[in-house]
Amino acid sequence: MHNNKKKILVIVFRFPPMGGVCSKRWVKLAKYLTRKNYQVHILTIKYPYKDKINWSSDIEGNGNIIIHRIKARYPVWYFKSKKYFLSKIIGAVIKRIYNFSFRLIDKGERFGKSMLPYAKKLVIREEIQNVVVTAPFHSLNYFAAILKTECPNINLILDYQDPWNNHRKYEFLKAFRSFKLKRKSVEMEYFSLNIADKIVGVTEIIRLDLIDTYHLPENKISYIPLGFDKEDSGELKIKGDFEKFNMIYLGELGITKGSRLEGIKVLSQAIYELNDDFINNNFIINFYTSKKNDYFNDFQYVNIIRKHFNFYDFVPYEKTSELINEHFCCLSINAPIDKYAIGTKVFEYMALGKKIFHIANGGCLYDLLEKKNQYVTDYNLENVKNTLLRLKEAFIKKDFYPTDYSEFEMEKITKQVEELFVFK
Repeated sequence: MHNNKKKILVIVFRFPPMGGVCSKRWVKLAKYLTRKNYQVHILTIKYPYKDKINWSSDIEGNGNIIIHRIKARYPVWYFKSKKYFLSKIIGAVIKRIYNFSFRLIDKGERFGKSMLPYAKKLVIREEIQNVVVTAPFHSLNYFAAILKTECPNINLILDYQDPWNNHRKYEFLKAFRSFKLKRKSVEMEYFSLNIADKIVGVTEIIRLDLIDTYHLPENKISYIPLGFDKEDSGELKIKGDFEKFNMIYLGELGITKGSRLEGIKVLSQAIYELNDDFINNNFIINFYTSKKNDYFNDFQYVNIIRKHFNFYDFVPYEKTSELINEHFCCLSINAPIDKYAIGTKVFEYMALGKKIFHIANGGCLYDLLEKKNQYVTDYNLENVKNTLLRLKEAFIKKDFYPTDYSEFEMEKITKQVEELFVFK
C-alpha cells in the first residue's frame, strides 16, 4: 500500500464546513483513525457555505484526511443550518418538485448517482479495501452496495445513524404518498443490507430492528454508539460544587405540535403544580436555542416560563463546554414521537460527567440513562413532577459527583470501528 498507510473511504453527505449531527461522528472518527496510521478519504458534496456550528477545526491541516467533493445535484442552500422563513417555503416547494420529477426517496439519491463512478475510480486508484457509508441519507447505502457489486473485493460497512424504512421520514402515506416510491425504498434497503459485509447501528434498537425485519445474521450487525471527544473540553476542570440549582439546554426545540416544545409545556406545568418552595425560589433552566422569550407568550404556563426559563442565542461550539460545566444538570428532550432519537449534545453533557434530566417516551437513550441512575421521565405529568423532586433532593444533599460515561469516549469508539476493517 502506498505510504504504508491503511486506507479507508468514507462516503458521507454531510461533512464540514456543513454542520449537523450526522457530520460529527465521522469527523471525530477520522481524526482518531489518522493517529493510528490510517489515511481517510472522505467523499462528500461541494458545499460553498460555512455553518455556524461545524467541526472543521478537527480536520484542518490533517494531511491524512483527504476530502473529495462532487456536486450534490440538489440545491445545496437547502442544507444551510440557518434558513429564513421565505427560504424554508421555497425549499419545501423545491423538495416537492424534485421528488415528483425524479421520484427520489431522499435528498441524497441524485448525489449517489454521481458518487458511484467517482468512488469506483478512487477505490481502484488508491487500492482502498474498506468503504464505509454513513446515513442519512440512506439512498447512499444503495449506491455503495452497487459499488460493491463492481468492486467485490472491498469490505463494505453500512453505518446507520438513523433507521431507514421504519423511520417517519420514509413512512408510507406520510413521507411517501406513492406506494411505488415506498416499495422502491424498501427494495433499496433490502439490497443494501444483503450486499454489505458489515452493518453498524448507533443504537441497540436499530441493530435489533434490522435483524428482526430483514432476518439478517446477528454477527453481521454491530452496535457502535455515538460518543464524545474529551479533547473538546480541553484542560477544563470538571466543576465539583454548585451554588445554583440550575439546568442547561443546548439545541433546537422545534416549531410544531409534537416537537420538543412539548417538553417545555410539561416542565412548566410540573413546576406550577408542584408549587414547591425550594423549586419556586431557586430553579432556573437556561436554554441556548433559536427561540426567544416572546415565542412562549401564548403558552398556558407563560408566567412559569418567564420566571424559571431563560432563552439565549446559540454560542460558539468552543464555548459550550464551559457553559455546561457551570450548570448542576443538563436537560435532554426527545419529542414524544421521536423516542429513539439521540442528539449529539447529550454526549457533550456526558463528556463532563453531568447529571442529565431526560424527557422521552422511552427509547434507547432513556434506557441508557436510567441504567446510569440519571433523571429520566416520560411525558406523564406525575412522573415529570416526581423526577424534578428527585433532582431537587440530589442538589440539597450536595450530590455533585460526576457520572462515569467513559465507555462513550471517542478513542474507545474508534477501537470498535477498527475491528470492522479488513486488510489483506
